Amino acid sequence: MYNTEQEANSYEHDCCQIYTSKSVCKLKSMLRKLIQTTKSIIGDPDLLLESPFGSEELEQLLKVGALPSFRYYFLLGPSAAIAALGLIANSSATIIGAMIIAPLMNPIVSLSYAMIKSKYKLFGRATLTLSTGVFEVILISFLITQLLGTRITGSEILARSNPNLIDLGVAMASGVAGAFALTRRSISNTLPGVAIAVALVPPLCVVGIGLALGSGQITDPQYSIANEVLVIENGSFLLFMTNFIAIVFCGGLVFLCQRYSNWKQSYISLTIFLLLLIAISLPLRSSFENFVVRSIILQNLDELRYENPQLYNKNVQVRQIHIYPNKNPTLVLFEVVAPSGAISATDIEILEQDLALKSNQPLDIEVQLFEFKTLRN
Repeated sequence: MYNTEQEANSYEHDCCQIYTSKSVCKLKSMLRKLIQTTKSIIGDPDLLLESPFGSEELEQLLKVGALPSFRYYFLLGPSAAIAALGLIANSSATIIGAMIIAPLMNPIVSLSYAMIKSKYKLFGRATLTLSTGVFEVILISFLITQLLGTRITGSEILARSNPNLIDLGVAMASGVAGAFALTRRSISNTLPGVAIAVALVPPLCVVGIGLALGSGQITDPQYSIANEVLVIENGSFLLFMTNFIAIVFCGGLVFLCQRYSNWKQSYISLTIFLLLLIAISLPLRSSFENFVVRSIILQNLDELRYENPQLYNKNVQVRQIHIYPNKNPTLVLFEVVAPSGAISATDIEILEQDLALKSNQPLDIEVQLFEFKTLRN
């Protein structure tokens, strides 16, 4: 027993201190063991913090990448041919192969470095190399399209004709990755992956294909957009310019953050490319909003199939759904094949009301109905 309440409180305080001290010691011991185990697994911690190239070494590397050399144009030729043939054949695997060998990323990253360092000679050399490379790719894809005589545009071509903000995000991330990879010797082998992600050559090939087709293009019915005339070369060139501007700007920021330059030296050029990035994002925003509207309507339509199965006859086949967000109200056009009498005007009206309510916006639904009869002997 304690003589006073003060003695009792003092004893309790001492016990708490002892208990806390033991807990802290135990925690420190556990952390020490964890650090030792981590070090034994990783090895030398200095390997985790690889130093970037020096300015002179990196600049020499980028000067070589910006050269309008024979190997640059030689590699670009087969890359353009493979990409053009893959686009015409609608083969994504073939297009990926073209991206791996395409050297277009080199002059763009060199241009980005020249921009923040105010290296006007390197900037001019990279611009010349890039411009002539762009012309070569467009010319080769134009000639291949003319030689084959094809007029069909499939999904791979159409996918590069309507860029949006998602493509801008991909290009910005690729610019960061590409510039960072060039400053580190151990990860330079990631550049082919960056080239695949940003896809510089295929959009230029679509420009050449679009110029060759002109107004005589025929969209594959499987991927058609009813009653719309696509100018595929405009959209694909917008995609290339999006990639180019985003890579130059974000690559410049990466070089700047690694102290290859300073803000005072590079703020004017960075501001110019930032304004270009903002300007080019405006048409991309419109396309992105249309993309979001399409996605919401298609998702709601899919949910309605399960909520109201009585409206969906198993014999009814929906071949295509075309959504036009620019119409007022938004137009949803269905191409449907069904037995005679399977769909009534009332069914279409109910679908329009339910879909508009679920999408929280006014909709106008049209159905192009192709009826058929089953004849038997």
